[in-house]
Amino acid sequence: FSDREVQVPQGIDPSARVDPSAQLGARVTIGAFCFVGADVRIGDDTVLHPHVVVHSATAIGRRCILGSQVVVGCRGFGFVRDEDKALVHFPQIGRVVIEDDVELQAGTKVARPGLGETRVLQGTKIDNLCHVGHGAQLGPRAVVTACSEIGAGVVIGEDAWLGPNSCS
Repeated sequence: FSDREVQVPQGIDPSARVDPSAQLGARVTIGAFCFVGADVRIGDDTVLHPHVVVHSATAIGRRCILGSQVVVGCRGFGFVRDEDKALVHFPQIGRVVIEDDVELQAGTKVARPGLGETRVLQGTKIDNLCHVGHGAQLGPRAVVTACSEIGAGVVIGEDAWLGPNSCS
């Protein structure tokens, strides 16, 4: 690392909240004010920068980097109408899987689907302030650049490159 690379002290910061049911691999680093929910799995050598939120039933692979204010496993934007035609949130009970060697930079969100999985495949790199919709699949080795939006259920293929502010 260069002297300008953002460094997070190794280990779990005392201000982080990690659910007792979370399974943490070897040498996992969890920065200040992070939240790791129930039944989360985080692989060896993964780094969570300050203020990362990992919601329950999420799997994160080995050697991943999650930048500050990344949110993984938040509920997807899924609604149905009730008998009065009011919009009611459809339960988002699927899960998010982040495979090995993935990087999610600051402010990126990866949403949990109603059913099934949202999956970011091995080696994919996602830039700052991107959104990955519920049920999407990216990669392997895809590159998603700044402020891009991946819609619900969209598949971004192997070695794909999405330019800044792209929507799919």
